[in-house]
Amino acid sequence: MGEAAPAGRPGLVVALGVVQALVLVAGVGAAVQVHLRGEPGYRITAPAAAGGLRRVPDRPVASAAYPFVAPVVRATGLPRTTAVYAGGNGRSLLFVGGTGAIGDPAAFLERLRPRTVITEHRADPGAPGGQAVCGRFAVLASVHLYCVWATDGSYGVLASNVPARGTRPGELSELLPKFRAAVEKRH
Repeated sequence: MGEAAPAGRPGLVVALGVVQALVLVAGVGAAVQVHLRGEPGYRITAPAAAGGLRRVPDRPVASAAYPFVAPVVRATGLPRTTAVYAGGNGRSLLFVGGTGAIGDPAAFLERLRPRTVITEHRADPGAPGGQAVCGRFAVLASVHLYCVWATDGSYGVLASNVPARGTRPGELSELLPKFRAAVEKRH
């Protein structure tokens, strides 16, 4: 049998046991919270402005790019933030991003690109690092631009809601680092 509690101290032994249990639960809770937020400690938001564009009240599900982007993002099972941004020259972009346990960024980017990709190229993901690709994808009979980035704990998609003018896919590539700096913040 186990040792008996010293006389006059059974409450102390119970209290210490409760404290140990609470510390264990708190530690597990903190670990789960860090895992759900994504590593390396970033959060994705949809601020009023990003990359020189302003967030507009348009419903993301009504945007031209949404049916081509949403299914691949939804298939990841990760939480997501979605918004539409607009700017000069009739630019309108769908933004979808989030955090979670991504693992290999290159493999994740393969899963995250629109299903109707025509061409793509590696791009600068911006200061936080990770990997990025940008390219062109088909939206019915027109061609639109897109960029995606991923780290081991965050991701984002920018997809044009309007057809690309000309064949210059670098236009969105140049915007990606500035846009990402506005939507991805370190905890």
